[in-house]
Amino acid sequence: ASSMWPTARAALSIRRPIRWSTVSTISASIPGGTVNDVASSLGLSRDPVVAAQDIVHGKPFAIDIGAFGESRWFDYVAAFGLFTNVPYQTPQVDKRIWGRMAYFFNGVQALGEVHPVHARVSWDGKTVEDNIIDGLVCSTTSVGGFKATRAVGEFGISMNDGLYEVVLIRDIKNLADFSAVAAKLLRMDFSDENYFITAQTSAIRFEFDDPVAWTLDGEFGGSVTDVTIQNHNRAIEMIVPR
Repeated sequence: ASSMWPTARAALSIRRPIRWSTVSTISASIPGGTVNDVASSLGLSRDPVVAAQDIVHGKPFAIDIGAFGESRWFDYVAAFGLFTNVPYQTPQVDKRIWGRMAYFFNGVQALGEVHPVHARVSWDGKTVEDNIIDGLVCSTTSVGGFKATRAVGEFGISMNDGLYEVVLIRDIKNLADFSAVAAKLLRMDFSDENYFITAQTSAIRFEFDDPVAWTLDGEFGGSVTDVTIQNHNRAIEMIVPR
């Protein structure tokens, strides 16, 4: 869904604990993929010639990296629920023709297939237990190609502040609720506590009654009943435009 980091992905695929402070390599990327959220957030050009020029003349920018449990890593988003299986299930031909909207339309088609997940979520001494249809733990201003127009939490969104933005969508009871939530999602407005639970934190734990499938950066990330997500602040550096 977002084939962006050939260098960073190799590092993130390591299956053993890493001391990020020992990593000194600066990475660069020419963005690819249909909807590239990290490229959008970092201001990287989608034109390969311009992107190559920016690599030569750009500057290093440190970004956070997420640990999903003890053995998996992600760049910008870990998610479960309604729309999170869409990026790796959406046909490539749909992605080419429809771009970011292909994800949305395929998500709507999946509405009848997804059931709420009973979750217990803990962070910073707080615990919330509810039925959730969609959960996002992210650090970009764009997810699925939709850019945030309003900040999550009082401090806004940053890719290197050591904090993740957490958005949980409560169970939708009827079509009217679905329409209301869909409208708010398109505006990236998560202020209504009737529909959304939001937080900013460096570490968060999810507990489920049964295994729940997750996606990490748009790819299948496995199924878990208990997982802690930890932010590693400014773990790698990327070349960005000046």
